[in-house]
Amino acid sequence: MNCVITGATKGIGRATAELLASYGHHLFLCARSKEDLKNLKLELEKTNADVKVFVMTVDLRHKEQVIAFAEAIQLEWEKIDILVNNAGHFYPSEMLEETDEQMEDLMKINFFAPFYLTKALVPGMIEQSSGHIINVCSIASQRAYPKSGSYSTTKFALYGFTKALR
Repeated sequence: MNCVITGATKGIGRATAELLASYGHHLFLCARSKEDLKNLKLELEKTNADVKVFVMTVDLRHKEQVIAFAEAIQLEWEKIDILVNNAGHFYPSEMLEETDEQMEDLMKINFFAPFYLTKALVPGMIEQSSGHIINVCSIASQRAYPKSGSYSTTKFALYGFTKALR
């Protein structure tokens, strides 16, 4: 299987990459740190000899980088089986105290990047009549909590997008 994971070098993204690689699935990974991606690629290929790992440094705040990532995936693979929109960001603060730029960053990373990437890759899944999209939403997508207003708002949007896709 061919699997795409955003925010793949830390936390849930890394654990997902390690698990999917252990099952022999090929990976196309992105994160902001070129060095972290390089190290993860080496580690995954060392422990899973038959797995092909492709990496790309992507800042998901920039639509053109998200689209370039989708295009790189499509150049390498004809079929995508799993898309994991995992990358996310959080600013711990009161919503009305956050700067406009913070809210815009959160929307770009937590909502627009998954939206653009899914929109670019899902036509191939529809054409092949198979594929899975996993959007990592957080409990904050269902229940806001203190100092998470903008984060919760963006994750609510991602959750709504997920429901709309279904």
